[in-house]
Amino acid sequence: MQPLIHIADDELIIRKFVSKTLSSAGYWTLEAEGGLAAYELIRELNTDLKLAIVDIRMPRMNGVELTERLRTEYPDIKILCISGYSNEQCPKAHCFLAKPFGAKAL
Repeated sequence: MQPLIHIADDELIIRKFVSKTLSSAGYWTLEAEGGLAAYELIRELNTDLKLAIVDIRMPRMNGVELTERLRTEYPDIKILCISGYSNEQCPKAHCFLAKPFGAKAL
């Protein structure tokens, strides 16, 4: 079984692009519309997540807060923060990818 990758972004077009790109590369993906929805879904499924792709700016729970919670509860998870703002910071993430990005960069 391929690793499960969780995608948390409030923009539907971004979620679908990332999910389709990763799925075509053989990965299983799980999507959520925002930080709080992502956190609740991850806790509900209680699955072995390997990677979370997290937008930094989301309503109800931003990506920084989601990242901090995930790193606390799932210390081995890798986190890729994404944002359309070049000066964003996600201190507990492993990597940062600026929007817009293409399949090759992802």
